[in-house]
Amino acid sequence: MRSTDSLQGNGRWPAKPPIKFRELLPMELKDKVSGKKGKSSDVACLPEMMTLFACLSEKNYDSNNCPQEASAFQSCYDRHLLKNAEYRQTGSQGILTPGLKASQLTSQQANTLLRKYPIAKMLRKVR
Repeated sequence: MRSTDSLQGNGRWPAKPPIKFRELLPMELKDKVSGKKGKSSDVACLPEMMTLFACLSEKNYDSNNCPQEASAFQSCYDRHLLKNAEYRQTGSQGILTPGLKASQLTSQQANTLLRKYPIAKMLRKVR
């Protein structure tokens, strides 16, 4: 029989007292969004790429035997590049396009919205 387990309460310690919250800086949102953005996880033309790889594996990886799949993949990739260029151009100018979600906005577009509807005014209405 071990006497230390019963004395220590099976290794449990008393709960620590809660730490009181101290506000060091005012808890307010800013009217700006930083321009930092991570890489997007968007994969372009995945079905076309998979059909091209399937055709290449069937034809012993000779690209001359799969011209339709290669041209379909190339046209899809060109459309993707045009779409990204248009998105960057409108986003860098801060032009707001309807139908975008908050996660799809660029930092310039979010800053345009925050200039139009500042957070300080919104909070005054709530308080």
